[in-house]
Amino acid sequence: MKILTLMDNVAYKKGIRAEHGFSALIDTGTAKVLFDAGQTDGILANAEILKEDLSAVDAVVLSHGHYDHTGGLSAFCRINSTARIYCKSACLLPKFIGERYIGIPEDAKRFRSRFFFVETSMEIVPGVRVEPEIPIRNEGDTHFRNFTIREEGGTRPDLFEDELYLTVRTPGGLVVVWADSMSGRKRRRRSFALCANWIGSASNDWA
Repeated sequence: MKILTLMDNVAYKKGIRAEHGFSALIDTGTAKVLFDAGQTDGILANAEILKEDLSAVDAVVLSHGHYDHTGGLSAFCRINSTARIYCKSACLLPKFIGERYIGIPEDAKRFRSRFFFVETSMEIVPGVRVEPEIPIRNEGDTHFRNFTIREEGGTRPDLFEDELYLTVRTPGGLVVVWADSMSGRKRRRRSFALCANWIGSASNDWA
């Protein structure tokens, strides 16, 4: 099993692009899963340098509906016409920080027919599960301030009901892959204390 970071805030390999965003490619040996798609089409350039064929990806999972995790989705879908996109239905809600829209780009929503909404734990390929249930156990460890959802009925706080994570079964134990942990990073690490490893983006700082 291999997990490769395709996009993150920093890059340590010559020629690899970095941006405010996250994307990881999980290769179990029998299937490939793209976890988040970064902010731009930079994941395509990085995949080419790293000699990874994104057209062979079997499934996409969106950790939550922010542009820096979904902005590359449209570019990905243009080179991969078959991968199903897994997320929670709340991922498509209009998300803002202050007056700035930070939700899924409109061009990515054109591929909505490929979306599959996950509301309970499910295996998407052998050995890889999407886990959408993240109870908030410590409000002091959340990162909700200034984030809102705007709908016809008005504006309400964004409590990140769309957030989810992955678990990957390996011979060495369970590996957890997550993104920004808006609902509580400390609580999630406690929950994963018995896992073999955890991998994910630590970026949830907003200017």
